[in-house]
Amino acid sequence: MNFREQERRRAELSIAPLIDIVFLLLVFFMLAGSFLNLEALDLASPGTATASGGGGESDALVIRLHDDGAVTFGNVVVDPNEIVERVERARAEDADLNVVVVAPSQEAVQRLITVVDDIRMAGVEAIAIAVRDEL
Repeated sequence: MNFREQERRRAELSIAPLIDIVFLLLVFFMLAGSFLNLEALDLASPGTATASGGGGESDALVIRLHDDGAVTFGNVVVDPNEIVERVERARAEDADLNVVVVAPSQEAVQRLITVVDDIRMAGVEAIAIAVRDEL
């Protein structure tokens, strides 16, 4: 029998598997980031808008947002929850409906985006946003 004290092997740490894992994570997050579907509204700043003399705005449906939270659809005050139904009815009468959303300059962005989303849910793609300066 061999009772000699056996030498303990010193554990060797290899960094290669760690580099492989970091590389795979890097590739994964690069690919996952490219599949994000970010949608943005195409908006022109108010200073770059040009007025056209074609009279196209006269056929547009005007929705106004007010400081007190009221929403007027044309000249009628409506509940903000009714916007989708009213725009759908207007679009049924005119398939090429253009909508102009007029908001005060200090309007909360979330209300404006909610109204624009409601209009898009009703199927209208031609949406203009106007800012009303109140001095």
